[in-house]
This record gives sequence, structure tokens and C-alpha cells, in this order.
Amino acid sequence: MQTKTKDPGLKKSLKGHKDAVMAIDFSPDSSQVVSGSLDATVLVWKLNAKQVPNKFVGHTGAVHSVAFNPTGTLIATGSSDHTVRLWENDMRGRSSVLKSHSGTVRACSFSFDGQYLLTGSDDKYLKIFTVHNKRHTSTINAHTNWIRAAEFSPDSRLIVSASEDKSVKLWDSEQLALISTFEDEASFLSARFHPDGTCLASGTLDGKTSVWDIRSQELLQLYDTAHTDAVNSVAFHNSGRYLLTASNDSTMKIFDLRKGSLLYSLYGHEGTVQVVNFSRDGTLFGSGGSDSNLILWDSNLVDPEQEQEAQRLKKSKKDIKGPGKKAKGAISAAEKLRRLQKKRKNENKQQDETKVEDKENSSIASNQESKYEAIAEDLAGMMDKVTVQLDIITRTIVTLSKRIGDNEELVNEAYNQYKIHKRNAEIKEQNPSLNNEDLSENESEQEPKEEFKETFDPAQSVMDLEETRNKCKNIMNIINISQYSLAAISKSANDVKETTTKLQKDFLPEGGETRAADPIREDSDEDLEREISP
Repeated sequence: MQTKTKDPGLKKSLKGHKDAVMAIDFSPDSSQVVSGSLDATVLVWKLNAKQVPNKFVGHTGAVHSVAFNPTGTLIATGSSDHTVRLWENDMRGRSSVLKSHSGTVRACSFSFDGQYLLTGSDDKYLKIFTVHNKRHTSTINAHTNWIRAAEFSPDSRLIVSASEDKSVKLWDSEQLALISTFEDEASFLSARFHPDGTCLASGTLDGKTSVWDIRSQELLQLYDTAHTDAVNSVAFHNSGRYLLTASNDSTMKIFDLRKGSLLYSLYGHEGTVQVVNFSRDGTLFGSGGSDSNLILWDSNLVDPEQEQEAQRLKKSKKDIKGPGKKAKGAISAAEKLRRLQKKRKNENKQQDETKVEDKENSSIASNQESKYEAIAEDLAGMMDKVTVQLDIITRTIVTLSKRIGDNEELVNEAYNQYKIHKRNAEIKEQNPSLNNEDLSENESEQEPKEEFKETFDPAQSVMDLEETRNKCKNIMNIINISQYSLAAISKSANDVKETTTKLQKDFLPEGGETRAADPIREDSDEDLEREISP
């Protein structure tokens, strides 16, 4: 069965901005669309109403990015005034200002649960904020040139960023670590995740549209002749089969990714097309351009395979429903009673078997509990001994370290006094007329301290110095031995841990828990009736 579909068509043109429309996003229920413009305003349009849009004013510079949160209650916007604003999605449009960037904010993206907000800026940084308290929590030094696009993956485990430094980068959102880099000869202006999160699409300054595989990090598809100028924006249809692009060549393109071919070329804007985006249900897409217009389109895009499957399921339900009505009166009262009695008998049998098994499982669990208590008691005793030994060794090392410090101070003092004495002796030998007071004028060459003057013996001091250094070496050897002992005890502790894990596996039944008998499926009266063919 071949499904006949319509071509994408113009739905309506929304005029409200006074300058180029740079960003658009649809609400989760596809009932609203928000747009941001170079005129520094944010407009929220209700698609099924003729009333004027809600106008949010607060930015002092052009608005380059907009995004609904997953519940549609908040709207994030990024601006050339270096700020991010979180707007309440109502007529009042109250907002909170997030200040962390030092350049134009060109990207905003909420995590799938709405708890975090990702932003990308001309300052080359990615920032992550917590939404509930509006605090900046993380920063990624991501690129060496302006960041033009950034968003969370569908499950928020990854982040993609596209930059004019001619790279698209993939990041781990938890570790904030770089996973892979995709490069091109031209600057990247856009990048988006596929709905299933396995690949991403990008657009470049020289008009190329690429689809990259995240897992193999390979280029899957390249469309380098469809556009004749920069690709400013890319967006996936919710089916994952179609890719929509917007370009400076005043056109939009729709590609069939399964066939790897261009499907439609669309014209609607006078001048460059800055942004495109699909509604969440895929029935609509919007485009914004330098002509200050926001245009809504009926996508009329249907995945033929999904459509055929839906038709098949619909037909199957209809076929099942028809015979069911005819068969309903075909069961005699006696047959129905017999089946119900059989069902009750099976239920009673199942209950009896469950009681017996519960009793056996209770006995097994009791025995296992006793064994575990004994094992736990032994292990606790062993770990107490290990802890005591570790404490003793730690105290010993601290004491020895202190002694080394004391001895080194004595060694240094003796050595300094020896150098002073030797220096003064040389000076006296050269100038016999000098007395001790003359020698003491230079503080760095003072005579030995009072307690050293009468008993100071240079030869003996050298011997004492060497002896003290040997003692220090011996003490250091003792410390090293203690450290080896400490490492051995730590290894023993790890061995105890591994043994505990093995014992747990040995004592636990297969599957890690006591298993009950498989439950018997209980058929309702309606199921019994459905089993009879007409």
C-alpha cells in the first residue's frame, strides 16, 4: 500500500518583529512558538488564536537564541548584551537575569528534565546553570573562536557545540570531558542531535550540510551542492528521517536521510533565512529570516514505513473487533461455567503451591541469615585488627618523621656553625690584627653561639654531622619499611573485601534473590470469550 502525502505548504506568516528573526522554538505541546530578533524583543505566539503575541522586553541587545523548557512554563533567551534571561511564560513575562558570559550568547538548551540550562557564547565558553536556583555551576573552555550552536542530547548525557574555529565537539555532560571532534575546512554555524541521539547534523559557512555518526565518529552523509551559501540552521523531523536546513541563499531544503537525497527546496523569505525548527509533533516547522518575518509551514512529512505500520495495526484491530462481536454469543452457559470452574481450580492450586514454596524459601532465608551473621562477625573482628595495625603504623611514621625534622635542624645548625667558624679562622689568618668584635660586624659571619664557643671542635663537629646524617638515613629506612607494611596491610584489606564478595555470591541463590514460582496468567471472562472462533 503506497501512502500518498502532500507537499509542505505555507500555513501563515507572523509579522511582529522590526528586524531579522534569529531564533525560534515550539512549545512542547506545539500550541505556541517563541521568536527572538535583532530588535532585542522576544515574542510568544499562540498558534490557534488570532490575538497579538506576548511581547517580552528586557534585553538591551539582539536576541540570538530562544528555548522552551520541557513543560513549556519557562523560556530561555540569549542576547548580544552578554546575558541569559529566564522568562515566565505568561502575559506578565517576568524574567530573571543570568550573568556569566562576556560575549554574545548564541545558544540556549534545556536538559530533558528541565533542571539544567546550557548556553554557548562568543566568549568561546559553554556554561551550565541550575534552573531552580538560577546559579552557574559549570564552565567548559570549549573552542578557540565563537560558539554558534550548542545543545544537550535527547537524554542529556552528551553536549554538542559548533564553532567558527572549524570544529564541532562532543562532550560528556557529567564529566565535562571532550569525547570527539568533527572538523571541516570551513566554520561551523549550526549543529543539532538526531532524535535518537546516535548522530548529529551540522551546517557550515561554505554551504555544506553534514550528518555524522557519533559512535564511529565518521561522516555518514554530505550534501555539498544543495545550498550555494552558508547553512545557518539545521533541524531534524521527529521521525528522524528528514532534515531541514536554512541558508543565506534565501532557501530552505528538506533532505530524505534514508534515501540520502534532496526532497524539497522551499522559498518564502526575501533575503537570508536565519533559522528553522520543527514542532515537537513534526506537523509544523517555522522559519525566520532577515525580512523580519516568522513563517509557519505545514510539514506534511510522513514516514511511509510508520504510516503503513499504523494502517496495518488499525486494520488488525478492526478485524479482531468484528469476529469478537459475532463470537460473543457463541459460548453456551454450560461451557462458560466449565471454564470458570477450571479457572478457579487452577487459582486454588497455584495458591497452595505458593504457600509451600514460601515456607521453603523462609527456611532457606533463615539459614542464610545465620551464616551471614557468623561471617559478618568474623569479618568485623578481622577489620578491627587491621584498623588497629594501621593506626599503630601511622603513629609510628608521624613520630619518626618528627624525629627526622628535629635531627635535620641539629645537623643544619652544626653545619652552619662550622662554616662560620671556618670562615672566621680564614679571615683571622689573613688579618691577625682583627678581633672578634670586628668579625661579628657581618651578621652572616658571626662567631658560634655562646654555648658553642669553648667546646667547639671543627673535626668533632664534622664527625657528629656525618653520624647524625646516618641516623637520619636509618630512620628513613624504618619509615620506608613501615610504608611497605602499610601497603601490605592495605592489600590484605582488599583481599578480605574480595573474599566477602565471593562468599556473598556463594551463599546467594542464582539471580541474587529467592525466586518464586512463575505466576499463572489469569484470563478475564472477556479473554475466555475471545478465544472462541466464530
